Amino acid sequence: MVPAEFGTYIVRRFCESYQAKQDAVSLTLLDLAHTTELAEHAARLAKRLAIAIGDPASLSQIANLFSRSQTDSGRPYVDVADLCVNLVRESDDAEIIAAATALGDFLVSPPEKVVGLSETGAGRSLVVEHGRNAGRLARLNGVSLYAPHVAPDTDVDGAETFYEKFDFARQNAWKDLVHALARS
Repeated sequence: MVPAEFGTYIVRRFCESYQAKQDAVSLTLLDLAHTTELAEHAARLAKRLAIAIGDPASLSQIANLFSRSQTDSGRPYVDVADLCVNLVRESDDAEIIAAATALGDFLVSPPEKVVGLSETGAGRSLVVEHGRNAGRLARLNGVSLYAPHVAPDTDVDGAETFYEKFDFARQNAWKDLVHALARS
């Protein structure tokens, strides 16, 4: 078994090893060779959303869509693919729709054919394999991002200091967007 196949196997077996009624779990195998592209897509969407929240009606709608994409109650994260679906369905802004579509497609669509390439793992999307063991986790698609306003008890100021240390947070408008949403 080669690494890509072994990783896929681990994800499946991990999720199967827990009883959903007792422990709902999910696990994702990512192809980290795609992280630069992920950051570019996320930056484009964050930029469009940051512009849009200048309008109070858009701010309210975007904050609501983030909340509806929360990974789990009490957790300050959104599932990115779920957020993209919500934005595409409910936004009236063509540029937000285009950026959300591009990011969502990037997360789940193989960039090229995969058939016959499982041995090397070539041709796969960022999310190589995603598993979950419970229906309540069905909206999880494998990649989440920090969004403190979806969990009101989050210490935004304390977390911001640590969040700013991530390259991702320093390289695009996501940090500014989510902290603006948290302070609104």
